[in-house]
Amino acid sequence: MSVEAEISKKLSAFCKLSYVLIFTPELKHPYFGFMKRIVLLISFLTGSLSSILGQGTTGGVKGTVKDATGKPVPFANVVLLQGTRQVAGAPTDFEGIYSMTSVPVGTYDMQVSAVGFTTKKLTNIVVSGSKITFQDVVLAENPQNLQVVDVEAVKDPLIKKDDGTQGANIQREDVLKLPARDPINAALIVGGVNSNGSEYTLRGSRGSPLIFIDGVKIRGNANLPQQAIQEVQVILGGVPANLGDATGGIILMTTRGISPNWFGGFEARSSKFLDRY
Repeated sequence: MSVEAEISKKLSAFCKLSYVLIFTPELKHPYFGFMKRIVLLISFLTGSLSSILGQGTTGGVKGTVKDATGKPVPFANVVLLQGTRQVAGAPTDFEGIYSMTSVPVGTYDMQVSAVGFTTKKLTNIVVSGSKITFQDVVLAENPQNLQVVDVEAVKDPLIKKDDGTQGANIQREDVLKLPARDPINAALIVGGVNSNGSEYTLRGSRGSPLIFIDGVKIRGNANLPQQAIQEVQVILGGVPANLGDATGGIILMTTRGISPNWFGGFEARSSKFLDRY
């Protein structure tokens, strides 16, 4: 079970408990009155948390699993891994087709296994927001069912099947390498994006471009640290219908999802303290 599913299950159980404490008339003891206030406060906080988690941008992974002769492999197990944690998974049908939806944006490893075949592991599977990543897999036969794993690195294709937009996707690794602190400056490495210092123009359009963070349109600067960014997507043409019309283009920023590992950072700015060094 993924982290998001575990959180949703716990929130659902807490909502049932809240309903019993708040709407049961038999619970009139002063202690339960105090508990009702506490439950109302926690319900408000968890409701805000669930709404924030629900705004995350997700993508999908789809493809086919075949053997060396080109025949489909039914009932193969396809999973996406982030380290040792399983993020998503799906079996193949009779035609060897698998499909995974609502996958958080990020870079994953894919592991494919089937009875009578060697387990295969693919690295560097990039999932972008509101897009489908197509990845076909070919398994080698292993009649003895030995514990052998084939590892293959996947290269992000230049032309994607379902991508009708013009622009570029900048992943987290590239955003962290940029000298600028503001992650929106990553859009400047895309052709057609210019800046005069305080404003950005996309393909010569007037005014500031539309900026979306996890699918929510914002005004002004994003004001997000680099560590919080998973992907920056710049759309210069072929804007999807769910984002609406834009004069020059749109900048989409996707923040990092829930991680089982602790991480953090420290940043300090000074105009005088380190000048002599």
